[in-house]
Amino acid sequence: MHIKKIMATSVTLILLFIANLCFAETKNDIYQVEIIAFAYTPQAPVKDHNEIYPSYPALPDYNNSQPLNLEPQSADFKLDQILDKSLLQLNREENLISKKDEYQILFHYGWLQKAGEEKKLLINTETNGEFSLKGTIKVHKGYYYIADINLELIKLNSPKEHIVFKIRRKLKSKEMNYIDHPKLGLLIEIFPKM
Repeated sequence: MHIKKIMATSVTLILLFIANLCFAETKNDIYQVEIIAFAYTPQAPVKDHNEIYPSYPALPDYNNSQPLNLEPQSADFKLDQILDKSLLQLNREENLISKKDEYQILFHYGWLQKAGEEKKLLINTETNGEFSLKGTIKVHKGYYYIADINLELIKLNSPKEHIVFKIRRKLKSKEMNYIDHPKLGLLIEIFPKM
């Protein structure tokens, strides 16, 4: 009799533990990715720096990429669609960057993505006829979030000024990440959705 009671209690506790694990996995099943890209356009000539960047490393690979739906969404959360500006978390940072004359915002996008999905999203934007930014961004979740960024920045009035920006970065959620280049900057943050 005593063994049956212990077995029943053990089975109940194991089932509760498994149910709790399942709930914990689905709770953070969707996350919000938010990226601000900006160009560095100094008014005065910049002194030479020691960093050397190849002129034309591998251009972005657009195969198997999926364009983001640029129609902003509001409350009916669809995945892989640009979020409305009111739903973005980094609006304050965008305002601070845009107040500086030497920076030009190229884009500020946010979207929802399911954990476990590896979608390569296509970015194609042009700002005020000055810059063209194309490329792919792939974010997926492992132990950390991994961002594979492959962007091509072209200054339209000077086509020889062509920059390819390719990087893979580990990210933690709810932590702002700054990715730097002498001509291009990215702020990235990932927010788990409850």
